[in-house]
Order: sequence, then C-alpha cells, then structure tokens
Amino acid sequence: MPWILRTPHLDVHGLGRGETDGREPVAATHGASAPPGVRSTDPDARIAATALRLTSGCVVGGWAAARLHERAAAPDADLAVFTGDAWCGHAAQDRRVVLGSTSARVLVCAPRSARLRPGDEARIFRSVVPPTDRTVVDGVPVTTAVRTAFDLARLWRQPAAVAALDRLLHLGVVDLAEVRAMTLARPRWRGRPSALQVLETVDAGAESPQESALRLLWLDAGLPRPRCHPVIRSSHGELVARVDLLDPDVGVVGEYDGATQPAAERRGSDPRREQSLWALGLVVVRATAADVATEQASTAWQRRLRRAYRRRRTSGGREHPWRVTVD
Repeated sequence: MPWILRTPHLDVHGLGRGETDGREPVAATHGASAPPGVRSTDPDARIAATALRLTSGCVVGGWAAARLHERAAAPDADLAVFTGDAWCGHAAQDRRVVLGSTSARVLVCAPRSARLRPGDEARIFRSVVPPTDRTVVDGVPVTTAVRTAFDLARLWRQPAAVAALDRLLHLGVVDLAEVRAMTLARPRWRGRPSALQVLETVDAGAESPQESALRLLWLDAGLPRPRCHPVIRSSHGELVARVDLLDPDVGVVGEYDGATQPAAERRGSDPRREQSLWALGLVVVRATAADVATEQASTAWQRRLRRAYRRRRTSGGREHPWRVTVD
C-alpha cells in the first residue's frame, strides 16, 4: 500500500514542493496526498486515503476490503477482479468519474452515529460492523473476509457478485460454508435473498471473471450446471485435456479463449488437443470476449450451446468413451 498523508502534514515530513525535485505530491482525495509518481486513480492510494477519514466503528468494505484480503492470500497473483474499476455490478451511487474514467467508490461501513460525509471517493454504507466482523489488513481497518464476501453477495448485482465470490473461494480467502452460515444467521439484513441466490451459483473452480461470466451464460440458457476445469481422460486413463467447462453427462465442453493467457497459448499451439476431444464424441463450444460483451452476442453464444446439446443428445445411446477426473 502506498503511504498517504493528510495534506497539511506534507511540510512537516519534508514533502513540500521544494523537497520533491519540484514535483507536487498527488492529491489522492480531498485533504490527503500521495507521494509524487502515484496516480490519483491508483486503487491502493484511494483505499489508503479513505482509511485516513475513518472514525470509530468505521471500516473499509466491499471491493477495497476484498482487494486487501486477496493480496494477503496471494501476493503474487494478478489482481484481475478487485481492481477498483466500475463494473456492471456497481450501482450509480458506487461510481465516480475522474479524468473521463469511471471507477468504483470505496465502500465505508459505518454505524449511524458516525460523522462521515460521502465524497467522490467513498460511499458511506450505514451498516453495523460488530467486532467479530472487523480486522486489519496492511494497516487498514476492513471487514473480515467472510463479512466482505457476504456484503459483496448481497450488495452487488449477480454477475459481478458471482465473479467476486468465485475469486475469493478459488484463492481460499473464504469458505463457502462460513459465508452461507453468516447469510442464514442474518435474516433481516438488506440484500439477503440476493446473497442466497449468489451462493447457489458460485464455484471455487473458476479461474477468471470471464469463466465466471461464461458459466452464468450456460446456466441462464436453462442448461445443467457445468463442472469447472475437469480433466478428461480416455477410457484407458490417458490424459486428453483439462477444459474450462464440461457437462460430463451430456458431453458438451465450453472453452473461453483468453481467460488465462498461458492456457489459451497451450490450446492454440496444440490442434491435436481439440481433435482428441472431438474424437471422443465431445462437442466443443468456444467463446471469446466478444461473445460475452453484449446481450446480443451472449444470446447468440447460448444458441450455439443449445445446438451442441441437441447434437450430443441425438448422437447418444452408447457409453461415454471418456472419464472425468480432477487435478
């Protein structure tokens, strides 16, 4: 996390204009500045600046808390989900526009008695955060990992909420049973019905938000829930491929090209891989970013997926010449 100082304290710490080679410290938010070279749109700078404003009983929550939990669990992983960018899952009050780009406001969970005003950077969410729901990560008071997941599930729209919880589950930041227990234990909390729906859809096997989106399209098409990243072997036990999504009962494979670059490169460099899948009788339906970019494109991909199901069902009637295992 970049260090942030209240603007009146810059000269005290020798960070006025004269001590920084003429470069002005960057205003991270009103009344707070970051060191020269740190962009005001930097998500970590925005989190740190918001943390300076916290009063008693207030903590950082939402995507910002999830970002800190994610980095603590996997410091070398790409932060591809909790980037601070505004998603389709963010409502209007959660967005801010700076220099033409839209980003997500930092969520601050605060009791009703707290004297905090919302600003361009922060959204004040009046919600009780008992001591058991609080922790400190990288020096920032935040909601615990379980409370963070619960809040994301109940406050974000479903596609973004599913991708967010998929990520936390995949990294082992949270346990699904613990998130479900918290959700069931708080029947009158805002957004609880939405959270329960999200928890029925998440999958710890997803390795990217794009794969999460593809799985949701699969389910929204009214088709059986696919398995994430199963390993397909021949009837003799020989390794054929590890695929993104699979309906093992029907034999339909879903592949997202570009979800993870190494995987995409491996698929593209070995045409025998897909030939081997087809040789086993499996039907492969590919998707790219364009297929999930718009509602029209998504609907077209779902039609391709349904055709694949019809093809497999009409060519059935024999035992599957493949086996499915897990890494």
